[in-house]
Amino acid sequence: MFPYAAIEYDCLSYCDTIFYILEIIMIIKTSDIVEGGIYKTVTGQQRKVTKIENDCVHYMSKGNDSSKPWTFGHNKTNPPKLSTFKEACSEVVSKP
Repeated sequence: MFPYAAIEYDCLSYCDTIFYILEIIMIIKTSDIVEGGIYKTVTGQQRKVTKIENDCVHYMSKGNDSSKPWTFGHNKTNPPKLSTFKEACSEVVSKP
């Protein structure tokens, strides 16, 4: 029986580690998404919400370089759903 207990303990330690990592890279809450808010994705892209309409999020984006301008890109004509935007963001940078 002892070897099985050791395996179970190793599994619990592994699972605890995974849950800790997931907490670090946690997605933001829907209630955190507001017009004028700035959010960051896990790749470092910044997204500034300009409008939330019909469950869609209109936003401008830019990379890590703060000297670059905000641009709409492809999302101006095809904005993502609120749930998709939320899943892509990992951090709230600022809210008005």
